[in-house]
Amino acid sequence: MRLIRDIDEFTEARPPGAAGSWTAIIPAAGRGSRLNCTGPKILYPVLGKPMLEWLITLLEPLCGDLVFVLSPEAPELVGPLLQARLGSRARTVIQPQPTGMADAIAVCEGFVKTPYTLVLWGDQITPRGRSLAACMTFLESTSSLHAAIPTMIRDAPYIHFKRDDRERIVDVFQARESAQKMAQGESDCGAFCFRTEALFQVLRQARGSPLHKGARTNENNFLSLIPLFHDDQGALATVRLHDAEETLGINTAEDAQEAGRILKRRQNE
Repeated sequence: MRLIRDIDEFTEARPPGAAGSWTAIIPAAGRGSRLNCTGPKILYPVLGKPMLEWLITLLEPLCGDLVFVLSPEAPELVGPLLQARLGSRARTVIQPQPTGMADAIAVCEGFVKTPYTLVLWGDQITPRGRSLAACMTFLESTSSLHAAIPTMIRDAPYIHFKRDDRERIVDVFQARESAQKMAQGESDCGAFCFRTEALFQVLRQARGSPLHKGARTNENNFLSLIPLFHDDQGALATVRLHDAEETLGINTAEDAQEAGRILKRRQNE
């Protein structure tokens, strides 16, 4: 089975009702210190709207339920907007301490009732719906897959997935955990699609393991768990993208300005 397929191979629209099989988890407990945020990072404005609005616009057509992982002080500020936009489709979960993305996702286990889960970082608002939909379709249509993720070959990647000769991801380079830099690599775009059972099984399996602690941050990393989705029962597949704009994470004011330019241009397409 091919584990890497091109985005252009996926041309069909999502079938009616497909969103009901999916829950989105949005880890968004960050405080945005590099953005000089006065509140939750997810409320930082891009093109006149909080990042939260852009995330909802992207995910609402694709997933029936949306679970937002927030810091303890955030629900009071974020909750009214979620209620207005999503009503009962939105849930909030508290991550008491910023101990890593693996922990942020793990606290959602009791809130996901659907067979599939889409994870999207709360500061990644430029992936295209088409790219997420392709991964969802790839996963649903292939019973031997545990997960499907969009990636792209790009210069100076923040993340790089290392593969073996069978296209399986066997290791993950993370720039923030390393003193080294890479000239080119295969990067994620902050989005990941899973069979729900496989996702939380891997999280339980890795809980407490020092192998997945960040060398510099000491956080419980999620990306380092990606190779564990290859096992005797299944594998992790990839949809290869071509647009580096979909890999942009917002950490600085300059990143936010760039995201605004990207989204404005798309509005005019």
